[in-house]
Amino acid sequence: MKKNQGFTLVELLIGAVLSLIVFGGAISLFIASDEVTDSTIQNGELQETGTYALNLLTKDIMMHGYLGLATGEASTMQIHNNAAVSQDCTGEPGNNGTFPNASEFNFRTIFMITATGVDDYGCIPDAKAYSTILQIKRGLGESVAEGEEENTRYYIKSTPAGDVYFYAGNDQASLMPDAERVSVMEYQNYIYYVREESQGDITVPILARYQLEKDATAAASGGQLVSYDLVEGIEYINALMGVDSDNDGVANFYLPVSNMNDSREYWDESEQMTIVSAKLFVLARSIEPDHRVENNLSYDLGDRIYTPNGDKYRRMLFTNTVYIANKGLGWEIE
Repeated sequence: MKKNQGFTLVELLIGAVLSLIVFGGAISLFIASDEVTDSTIQNGELQETGTYALNLLTKDIMMHGYLGLATGEASTMQIHNNAAVSQDCTGEPGNNGTFPNASEFNFRTIFMITATGVDDYGCIPDAKAYSTILQIKRGLGESVAEGEEENTRYYIKSTPAGDVYFYAGNDQASLMPDAERVSVMEYQNYIYYVREESQGDITVPILARYQLEKDATAAASGGQLVSYDLVEGIEYINALMGVDSDNDGVANFYLPVSNMNDSREYWDESEQMTIVSAKLFVLARSIEPDHRVENNLSYDLGDRIYTPNGDKYRRMLFTNTVYIANKGLGWEIE
């Protein structure tokens, strides 16, 4: 009978080595594929969140000061205000509150400051220090039929003659302008800022926004500014304001917030100094760190360069130049 012969020790060792090589290659391929997948997912998330934030800010900056039929009638505008906020956000000295008031300042429909992180704007306790706080006031554009206003919102009625009425949705009886054409739309005061929140052992930056609303049964003076988180992963927002100094509709120079704070020359807007555009910057950051990343890139935010100094987060910078549709509306309150 023939003897059954097995593998020799040498053959077994060679087989084991070849198996280890093949297995090691498969593991390496799997790890590389996993790294590519993580990178692709995070870059996709950065693209999505950054684009969303940039588009949101772009639209509001472009349309600041929109008043329906009265838009563009700053020289003849008559403001009639029958609304108030119980605890308003007023920003730096000036007419920066939610509604117009009898002030030596013009009513400002766009304004920004640099956050300190402590009681910014008179209402924001948790803004990220050194980030930008941006305020936009405007009609939202969608027409509302008279009598169908919501009790939880504020509105503006406007006429081609330049009459503008601010009022609460449930308080409109005395605010009926004598005009053949009247536009009605929701009025909003948006204040954008960045805050940070601890989630486990990581800190997540969040783009948040205060917006104007009120309880359905509250009086016209019972409005409030309520903060909502819009999107996680927005680390910084910033803007440079394009100022037209020769009244030709084109920006002669762009200024950072540090050169414009407390300055009536720019924020009050006149024929000599009008904000006609803005350069907008949004820096998006991944939510989760990645130990394979060492971020030493520098990001140009307009008036500053931000360098993470080797942390483990991916980032993506988004920029846009916004041309303001309602430029030159420095509202003088009669």
